[in-house]
Amino acid sequence: MSRNPKIQRKGILIFLLLLTLAYGSVIQSNGYTNEIQAAPLQHYLVANPEEVYQRDHFNMSLSITNIYFEEVLNVTIHVTIPSEVEFLNSSISDLTVENDSLEFDYQIGTIAVDDKLLMSFEYNVTSPSTETINFVGVNVSFKLLNGISAYEITNSVNILLKGVQIDSDTGTLPPKQIGTIKADDIIIIMAYLLPIVFFGLSIVIMRRLRR
Repeated sequence: MSRNPKIQRKGILIFLLLLTLAYGSVIQSNGYTNEIQAAPLQHYLVANPEEVYQRDHFNMSLSITNIYFEEVLNVTIHVTIPSEVEFLNSSISDLTVENDSLEFDYQIGTIAVDDKLLMSFEYNVTSPSTETINFVGVNVSFKLLNGISAYEITNSVNILLKGVQIDSDTGTLPPKQIGTIKADDIIIIMAYLLPIVFFGLSIVIMRRLRR
C-alpha cells in the first residue's frame, strides 16, 4: 500500500521546519554569546589626578558591581597601559606585572549578587611630552550560569601630561649691597669709636679749665 504524496510532503516540510528551528537556536546560543539584553556588571574607571608632570605618580581606580539577579562567574579584566607611563603598584596583593609591560590580565573569579569590587593601580609618568593620552577602557570578561560568555568595556579616561616640571625653588643668592653698612656693623663701630671720642673731649675740657 503506497503512502499519500501529500502526507509525505507535509511530513518533509514539518521535519525541515523543526530542523531550521533547532539550527537557529544553536546559532543563537553559540554565535551571539556577547549579546545580553541586560548588562550584568556595572563598572567605572577614574583617574586621580588627571593632570601630571613627568615622574609624577597617579592612580587609576576601577569599580565593578554585580547588578544581575544571579552571580557572575569567571570575571577577568584586561588592562592596556599607554607607553607614556609605567605600572608601579596595585591594591591587588597577588597581581604581578612585568617591567615595561603594556598590558596585563587578572582573573577576579566569581562576583556575587550586589557585590562591589574596588581596585586601584598606581602608575609613574615616564614621558617628558606635553600631550593628552588616553587610557582605553578595561575589558571585563565573564560567564553567566546559563553558560553564556561575554565581555564589556569600561569607560576610557584622558590624562593630561604637562611635560617636565621646572623647580622654581632654586635658592638664589641675595643681591650684593654696595655703599651700605648693616645695622649690626654700625653698632660695633660705634662701640669702638665712642670711648675715643669721649677721651678726646675730656682732654680738651681739662686744658680749658687749667687756663
